[in-house]
Amino acid sequence: TQLAESQVVVEPPPEKDHVEKDGLEKAITSYEKAAGLLRYVECTRPDWKNDDGSYKGIEDQHLRVDASALEGDGPEAAEAKELVTSCYLNIALVCQKLEDFPRMCAACDEVLSHINTKCVKALYRRAQARVGLTSALDEDRDAAIQDLHQAAQLAPHDKDVRGLLVKLKTEKKRQEASDRSTFAGMFDRGEVVTNDPRMEGGAKPTKWDLNDPRVQAMLDVHPGPGGFAAC
Repeated sequence: TQLAESQVVVEPPPEKDHVEKDGLEKAITSYEKAAGLLRYVECTRPDWKNDDGSYKGIEDQHLRVDASALEGDGPEAAEAKELVTSCYLNIALVCQKLEDFPRMCAACDEVLSHINTKCVKALYRRAQARVGLTSALDEDRDAAIQDLHQAAQLAPHDKDVRGLLVKLKTEKKRQEASDRSTFAGMFDRGEVVTNDPRMEGGAKPTKWDLNDPRVQAMLDVHPGPGGFAAC
């Protein structure tokens, strides 16, 4: 059966220390093939092959995902869902070893969007993927925290979930405190310059002498070459 065939190729992901990058890529291919036996894309166009056996161009409207093996509430469907979920989670784990975080995130998305919206491991690994890149933004960290909050609600005693959640929330608070300090320092350094001299700091003139540059600036008047004559 398809389920039995898929079980043959599902094994724990290899360690990067013992297998080169091409070996890890082969592991991903194996997991994809295993998942593809139970959840796959098929072409609905009847004449999608040429007479010589070559393929015609296949357009998106002629493709559909067949996940019928995962449908229903029976034991076989439950086993199929568990198997396909394991395949995608192992893909995510191998991608993490390859530091391919976008593909790691995509594998978790497959589980959460199409198989099990409450999969704690998928939420946890997607959070890891979101903050895996050194170029990750604050928005990525916030999305990871949201994933971990959901995972913590589903598995409140999961130490890995709690540990990463605390770590990211601590980093966020530290970053926010640093940002406040930085911006506060910017405003504390010197006076704010405006286009209106009357709004700026500094001593105000005590005598309204039109030859005083400060008075000229405040009144927006400009003397000629000889200055202003005294009255």
